[in-house]
Amino acid sequence: MNKVKSNKLLQDSFWAIFGNILSKGLSLLSGVLVARFLGSEVFGQFGIIKNTLMTSAIFATFGLGYTATKYVAENKTKKNEYLGIVLKYSQLITFGFSFILAFLVFIFSNYFAKNILDEIELSLPLKVAAIYIVFNAVNTTQIGIISGYGGFKKMTKINFYVGVFTFIITTILSYFFTLYGALISLILSQIFNWFLNYKLINNYKKEYKNVTNSVVFSRKIFQEILIFSLPIALQEAIYSISSWGVNIILVTFATFSEVGVYSAAMQWNVIILFIPAILRNVILSHFSENTNNEKQKNKILKRIVLFNFLITFIPYILIVVFSGFISGFYGTSFSRMGDVLPVLVLSSVFLSMSNVYTQAYLSSSRNWEMLFLRIFRDLGILIVCYMMVSNNFKNLPSSVLVALGIVVLNFLFFIIMALNYHTKIFLKWK
Repeated sequence: MNKVKSNKLLQDSFWAIFGNILSKGLSLLSGVLVARFLGSEVFGQFGIIKNTLMTSAIFATFGLGYTATKYVAENKTKKNEYLGIVLKYSQLITFGFSFILAFLVFIFSNYFAKNILDEIELSLPLKVAAIYIVFNAVNTTQIGIISGYGGFKKMTKINFYVGVFTFIITTILSYFFTLYGALISLILSQIFNWFLNYKLINNYKKEYKNVTNSVVFSRKIFQEILIFSLPIALQEAIYSISSWGVNIILVTFATFSEVGVYSAAMQWNVIILFIPAILRNVILSHFSENTNNEKQKNKILKRIVLFNFLITFIPYILIVVFSGFISGFYGTSFSRMGDVLPVLVLSSVFLSMSNVYTQAYLSSSRNWEMLFLRIFRDLGILIVCYMMVSNNFKNLPSSVLVALGIVVLNFLFFIIMALNYHTKIFLKWK
């Protein structure tokens, strides 16, 4: 018992998980209620708008969430220039990029709605929700900073407050104002989250007392941080394009209703991945602290891969068994969800294990290798999904075909990245 209490990785993992159980549970419940309130057609519209906004927000972070975790973890107790520059410029760059992207979404919303979504009525909702991009992107970088400080226990409270707040406003606004209510609740929850993160980061600055208010700009450190972040930013951009592209394929060759079914199934994919996703920053923080201790690093790697497999495979089996029962909660317009769910959720098992290797690559500064591996997976998903859906493969529903493509590519991605990490059989990047 004393050994468990003294294990910092276990403690950080516990608080990271505990703080998100209620939050994600409420998120799933509110997602089911929103789906029932909106129906599959409007929920599909909500899904494509949300995916467009999240795609832009992911790209806008420029990979600085992971960069902040690594540099803060390595320098939080040291008196050097790194910490102040990371804290200041990671948030400034994220804000700048996200603001520009939000402005572009606002300006080109008419073109996007008319020519890509073929639904001009979605132009105004896109304009209304564009500000979401800024707060979501900044929140991602803030979480990276807090993770670098090891503030997983304190993030527990934040996730609890945000989860309860989001559930309440999402349920109420979606019920009374349908699509606009759901979008406004997304924005309000991100603003609330940003405020709590902002207060916590300021508390850490006061606690560690090694960050001055006047940060002297260092071109050398700034360039080092950007060089480290660039391949991560490119990875995020490719992932964003792939994720968004899958939804566009469904809209183009099927209907918004099919997007709605796919989006509803993705909710369960996200729920299964919530523990591995939460642990990403915990793992990166501990990998970074053991940069020069390869034996300890590999020990952590093996344990977390096994843990992630078990924590996703067991829920996957339960979801497969009760898939018909689950789809019934969403209403009659989601009847096809029972076919999509067992296939799509399988991808979460492979993705959870590959996420561990992603953090290992990042902590070892093998970012460019990760970039090429991610290109293989994300563009591969787009190509495979497009070919199967456009050719109506086996006359299966489009959402099922997309799910199959995602499963196959995530399986291959995990195998290749694990082999390459240990043997460099595919890529030899110095």
